[in-house]
Amino acid sequence: MTPSFSTQQVKAASTTVSVSTPMAYINSDKAYGEVLVREGNTFVTLTDLKGLGDYDYQYDKVKKQVSITGKGTTVIVSAGSKTMQNNGNKQTLIVAPFLHKGKMMIPLRAVADAFSAKVYWNGPAKTAYVTKPRSETIADLKSKDLSTARNAAITVPHISKLPQAELERTYMEMQGMNYYFPKGKWDKYFILDNDLISYYEIHNNTAELIWQAKLGNAGKKHSNLFFLTATFKNEIGTQPNVKDWTIAQFIFRYPVGATYYGLINSKGTLAGGEVELDNHDPSYKGVIVDIPEESSSK
Repeated sequence: MTPSFSTQQVKAASTTVSVSTPMAYINSDKAYGEVLVREGNTFVTLTDLKGLGDYDYQYDKVKKQVSITGKGTTVIVSAGSKTMQNNGNKQTLIVAPFLHKGKMMIPLRAVADAFSAKVYWNGPAKTAYVTKPRSETIADLKSKDLSTARNAAITVPHISKLPQAELERTYMEMQGMNYYFPKGKWDKYFILDNDLISYYEIHNNTAELIWQAKLGNAGKKHSNLFFLTATFKNEIGTQPNVKDWTIAQFIFRYPVGATYYGLINSKGTLAGGEVELDNHDPSYKGVIVDIPEESSSK
């Protein structure tokens, strides 16, 4: 059955996640160093800023100066100075970079803007999101090949407009991930990463988090999210109504280097198989593979 994208939605259980300190995600990489807010400006460490892109990052301890160079742009900021150099042009910062516990704290928005990255501040969740998808990824999103577009969709940077902080998965040995797309679609999907299930929708080359749940250990059958078999310990956001979807399922496992695929609905499995992955093969597209029983065209 082709999924029907009804406007009806299923409300998640009310779960409030306390946010005591600011956070930042840079191209979906969470900042694990301290994130500080000064006069409405978010600051991160140089180490965390490296998620912005494959640039050259340098820190001069004597001058207390950071330089970032890449793709025709060089940005220089100095501790205590409200002047930022962008390709030699001086720009005035609202708040100067500063040293904190021996680390240079860098103004996130100013540097992101210089490299044409987008910045979204989620005030209720006290979280900054910086997104700058690769040009190759944007091109793949536009591909007429369904698997190519899906592989791009799962790698674009994400944001969240939900008022709660994002839930975090319990650390476990990495085995792989499960991906669930509506049949024939690429721009909305679930990712199951250990005990964390997240639902995203693609807008403007960015994945927006719509719903998320942390799974418990007990088993449970869900009438809406029929492909999940565990209880929900916490939920944020709004569940999409998927009970009438036919879902393209991809179970990627690192240890065996394979993706197990299938078409499933609330009544069971309609088709299935597996593909051994070889990223040196010219036909390799990523962990999302073609399903013979599903059209490969968007």
